Amino acid sequence: MDGYRVTPMSRKLIRDKAFQWRKTYGMERTLYLPIPSIFEILPIIYPELKTLIDPDDSFSRGYYAETDISRKIIRLSESTYNRACNGDGFSRMTVMHEVGHYEFLVNQSIKCARRVEQDDLKPYEDPEWQAKCFAGEIMIPKHLVENMTPEEISINCGVSLTAAFYQYNIYKKEKRQDKIPSF
Repeated sequence: MDGYRVTPMSRKLIRDKAFQWRKTYGMERTLYLPIPSIFEILPIIYPELKTLIDPDDSFSRGYYAETDISRKIIRLSESTYNRACNGDGFSRMTVMHEVGHYEFLVNQSIKCARRVEQDDLKPYEDPEWQAKCFAGEIMIPKHLVENMTPEEISINCGVSLTAAFYQYNIYKKEKRQDKIPSF
């Protein structure tokens, strides 16, 4: 969604929304989310939403999934869905990334923003960053992984090692900042 600006959301707000989402569906203490089951019940969670699993060749090269907010559809490529069913961390995260788009964009205004400079759009105003953040926070919940290594996070949460390291480093940085005394 390059070139779009949405209502700003901080990581803390997105983390709170991810926790609330988990809590609403009784998964606040669950490390390994049942992603295929979640994808299959999304139309129950969001009655106006339609979910599709489409052939890989119906997607542009390099794309695995898409969320069409105006038509209220989340589409996954067949291979992405199958890999998620087989526990592939990247594919599992892709599903929740699309859920993040739907969760946030269906109730937000989207502003078209022609950017002169790449740095003009702040991460917290970028729908891609927000969806990535939501996927990371919901798949790797801070309150459950605080004392784990990235390798343990990857295995226990069913995410890629790259995603585990990313969240681990964010949580580690926040922990250091919490220890800095304020005057």
